[in-house]
Amino acid sequence: MMNFSERDVASAYYLVYNTIMNERRNGGYYNVIENKKYTERAIMSMIDKMNPLDISKETKGRITSKRTEFLNYLSPENKAMAKKLEKEYQYNVRKFKRIINKSKYRRLFANHI
Repeated sequence: MMNFSERDVASAYYLVYNTIMNERRNGGYYNVIENKKYTERAIMSMIDKMNPLDISKETKGRITSKRTEFLNYLSPENKAMAKKLEKEYQYNVRKFKRIINKSKYRRLFANHI
């Protein structure tokens, strides 16, 4: 995302957004609000899965969480690198959300507003 302009990121997002919306409409789902929610959830779930440390933090039935166990397994340098990558990922997601929520790109690229 660092090498792309805001316009490129918004264009790619709305290309996927429009494709999913068209597929839903062609599949017989005509409620625009429901389709919009479904589409946004689908795209954000794909982005959430890109988290480099997408490991459960729950300790349900365990002494330590799987995430903590994984981080403890890593060497100190790799542990620091993993945490740094996760922070960069979170920063890029915030930046991505800021870009796609700009109304000028929505008006420019979205077929279904």
